[in-house]
This record gives sequence, structure tokens and C-alpha cells, in this order.
Amino acid sequence: MPWKIALIGTGNLGYLWANYLKDLPHIELRAMASTPQKSQAFCEQFDFRVYDPSESWTPDFILLCLKDDQIHSFLSEFSGNTPIFLHGGSLSLSDFGQQNLGIIYPLQSIHKEIESDIKSIPFLCEFNPSVANLGRNVMQSLSLTYQEVTEKQRHAAHLCAVFINNFGYFVMNEGLEQAKIHQLNVDLFKPLIYKTVNNILLNKNLQTGPSLRGDQKVIQKHMASLSGSQKALYQWLTEAIQKKYNHEL
Repeated sequence: MPWKIALIGTGNLGYLWANYLKDLPHIELRAMASTPQKSQAFCEQFDFRVYDPSESWTPDFILLCLKDDQIHSFLSEFSGNTPIFLHGGSLSLSDFGQQNLGIIYPLQSIHKEIESDIKSIPFLCEFNPSVANLGRNVMQSLSLTYQEVTEKQRHAAHLCAVFINNFGYFVMNEGLEQAKIHQLNVDLFKPLIYKTVNNILLNKNLQTGPSLRGDQKVIQKHMASLSGSQKALYQWLTEAIQKKYNHEL
């Protein structure tokens, strides 16, 4: 099915959409960034036109790829009933007071510098009734994987993603920082990282380490080699693991 799509926002998420939609023959895509200069540069990169709401060209729907705290401002200035699809994991449709809205939340970490296969990303969708059929048709016609969920489920999925991706990335990166400090090649830890991820996906209790064993000699040796925020993080995680698995400090 042919679609006329306006893309608002040209950051990581906007780049993901543009990179995918530009090659689809049934899509007419236009985009708008925060400034005319950024809009022009972005559209030249992907070879499509700048979106200008004042022109007669009317999209079938808008993909709104703005930061959560910018959405209210855009919606307050945007006139018309064009369906708009938001993307935030922790947004609430009821906060905006408009019926022409839906949410298509990509459950993935997205960076424009690292190519993502959009077809491998699960989208968690929630639609107001007036745009529900359109939302389903869009996701199906674009051959994207999606699941309709409640607001509560979507919020929970976003929280899960923060623990898994944001916090997980941070903790593993702290470990690699220690490797660099001690002049260890970070490639040494690739098999361990892959194994850790695979263990998580097995959905079994495979927690290991000195914290679980209550090995105070090793714990204190590690603590003595750390300082500042890394030391505090190590201590907090140790106590959290021991509390979860009922080990005394």
C-alpha cells in the first residue's frame, strides 16, 4: 500500500526510519528537523524532500521522532487531524488529550552510527481507537514485527530495557575500563560477554562470582583496587547479590 509519510526529528530514531523507508517503492517520505539547515542536510543525505506543514502536501501519518520532553510543544503548535505515531516507551497517550495518536515503541537500542536491522526489532504498539486500524495496516504493510500491548505492559518493557541495556551496558563498560587501565586487550573479554548474554537468555539461575559465594577475601581484594564510583558500584552490587541470594555480608 502506498503511504505519504512525514518524519519529524532527525536523530537516531529518525535516521533508522529514513534509512529503511528510503528504499521502499510505495513510500513518499518527507522530513523536518529542528532547523531548516538540518532539514535540508538530512533530506539531501537520503534524497527526499523537506516536509513543510504550510504546503499543500498532506501526509497519511506522521512519525514523530522527538525527545519525550519536546512532544507537548510540537503537538500544541501542530494543527490538523493527521494521525501521529509517537515512539516513547514511558509515554502515556492520556497525557496529550488528542485522539489522533498512537505509540509504536521500538524495543531496541538505536544509534545512527551503528546500523540496525529494523525488521529484527520488536515494536510494542498502543493505539487510540481512531488510529488503531491505520496503525495495524502501517506496521503490516512495512513488514515490521509488532505486538499490541497495554500501557502498563509497555512501561514495564521500557523498565526492563533500562535494566538490561542501559544499566547492563554501563556495568560491562566499567569492567572494560578496568581492562584498559591494566593494559589488557578488551578483545579478551568478548567470549565472556557473549557467554554472559547467552546465559541470561537460557532463563536459568546461573549467577556466579565471589559475591554469590560470600568470598570475603576476594571481595576485599577487589575493593582495595578500586576507588570512587567504581568502588561504590562494586560494593552496592555485591550487597544486592548477597541480599537476593540470602548470603550474609
